[in-house]
Amino acid sequence: MPRFGLAALALVGALVAAPLVPQPAARAEGLPPGLRAALDHSPCFQRPTRPAALRGEAAALLGRSDGPSLYRLAEAHMALPGGVDRMHVAESYLARAVAAGMTGAALELGAIRFAVHRDAAGAFATWLHAASLGDPRSMACVAAALLTGQGAAVDRAEAMRWLTLRDEATRGRAVLGPVTAEVARALTPREVDEGRLRARQPPLPVAPPGSASPG
Repeated sequence: MPRFGLAALALVGALVAAPLVPQPAARAEGLPPGLRAALDHSPCFQRPTRPAALRGEAAALLGRSDGPSLYRLAEAHMALPGGVDRMHVAESYLARAVAAGMTGAALELGAIRFAVHRDAAGAFATWLHAASLGDPRSMACVAAALLTGQGAAVDRAEAMRWLTLRDEATRGRAVLGPVTAEVARALTPREVDEGRLRARQPPLPVAPPGSASPG
């Protein structure tokens, strides 16, 4: 199993099933097979799961409306049996957590939309909204989608931009992390330079999926 992947970007999750929205022509151009496989199997594109030990937390958290509590409620439901119906409940809590300001919940929210609803575009919009608000995990998912063409058109320079922003957000300085450096080696110098240039401009806030555009 290749070491590269969004797990290496501190996104905890198992690297399991193949992506549900394959676009081999887009992914085949320019990405080494090991890098592409690691991206395809990242937690962004998998149905999220949680250990059974979390199942008992739901009752104690019911009625709370703060972001961390809503996220823990979602995790408790991910740990319970129940298939797609249980994922719908978890999705609802995750959406509320993001709306309450816990943008880190967007990774799992997008993963449910991608892997359960087969809505790659909706997943990308979910991650892009949270990434624009500064969430590093969502920045990594946006980059993975842009590199593989899942939910968005392939844009390798834009992917480099989001990985650079992600490194700056987590490291507090403009120093490329090892995963970003590995991606950079797979891109052309022009794509790398363009991505870094774009990263100098702070991202504009992006409306959450389903929001009406301001008139």
